[in-house]
This record gives sequence, C-alpha cells and structure tokens, in this order.
Amino acid sequence: MLIKVVDGVTIAQMLRRVDSSNAANIDAVLNLELEKGASPILLDFTHTEFLSSAGIRVILKARKYLAAHGGQLALCGLAPILMDILDLTGLVPLLDLYKDRDTALAAIGASGS
Repeated sequence: MLIKVVDGVTIAQMLRRVDSSNAANIDAVLNLELEKGASPILLDFTHTEFLSSAGIRVILKARKYLAAHGGQLALCGLAPILMDILDLTGLVPLLDLYKDRDTALAAIGASGS
C-alpha cells in the first residue's frame, strides 16, 4: 500500500485485494498514520478488485478512530462490485464516498483546511 500526502490529505492507495491476507498490514500502516495525526485520510480503491470482511473491519476501525478524534475518513474509486458490498452491509450511509480521487480531494481538502 502506497501512502502519500496531497494538499494536506493523506492518501492510501489500496491494494488489488484487501482481505485477510493483508488486512493486518494495512491496519498497521493506517495506525501509524493515525498516530501521526493524519487527517483527513482518503482510501483510494481505484485498483481494488476485492474487499473482504477483514478489509471492511480496517475501514471501520479507521473511521471510528478518526470520528473520535475529530478527523475525517473518505473512500474513492470504488468499483461497482465494491459499492455493492458496502451497500449490502449497510455501510454506505456511514461513509464519505467519492467517485474518484480528484472529486474526493476537492471535497475533503476544502473541508479539511
């Protein structure tokens, strides 16, 4: 997973698959960013083809931490199948979702400033 900061937004480029084989590592990397005070955080799923319950747990854990600390988590670039997964789990209303990185950066970069 690649992490970079653009205009004050920490962007995590998610892997092709986010599942039990890598969720702990993704969680550890995000925790390091959270401990550094990173916010807002944008999870970019542009290249992600699969999201398991372990991946959903990572998202929810980061969201919970940021909400408790006045931060913001957003997701972008979700393929229709990933949107279906989030919809079926009832998470869509709880998450800040954006079509692509540019749209997300415009929205959360402005609100995070």
